[in-house]
Formats: sequence, C-alpha cells, structure tokens
Amino acid sequence: MTDLPADVRERYCDLARQRKWPPEMESAFLRTVTRLRAIDQGPAPRRYYERTDDEGLAEQGTRWLWETITVDGAVTAGEAN
Repeated sequence: MTDLPADVRERYCDLARQRKWPPEMESAFLRTVTRLRAIDQGPAPRRYYERTDDEGLAEQGTRWLWETITVDGAVTAGEAN
C-alpha cells in the first residue's frame, strides 16, 4: 500500500488501532504521510526564513525559523529543523 519504512508504518497502524479509525481513514492517513515524506525527501529547492520578535509579542529573544517549498504550484511552509 505504501513505501513507508516498517517502523513508521507500524507507528501509524498503532495510532489507528488506539484511535479506532475506520480502515478508510487509516488508508487516507497513510497516503498523506507517504506524500509528505516524499515531498520532504524530494529534490525540490527550499527557501529558508527567519523572523525575530521586534514588537515584544513573545519572550525576549524569540526567533521563528521556517522553510518553504513549492508543491504543485503552491508555496507550502513548514518549520525548519
């Protein structure tokens, strides 16, 4: 069904059992995880951004880091590691 590593697939199967997901939901979830992993591991270029809190809205010295990638023509953002 998916090309997820065995440990990852087992983790999501455990979640499905714990949360009593119907089979259709488990399948949809696994497809989504597979797609996101492929995007994450794919060759598409990334852009990285940083923002510091200059307005004092968060704790002193707070910084936000994120990356973007273009997927199917849309820019998608996520946390940078």
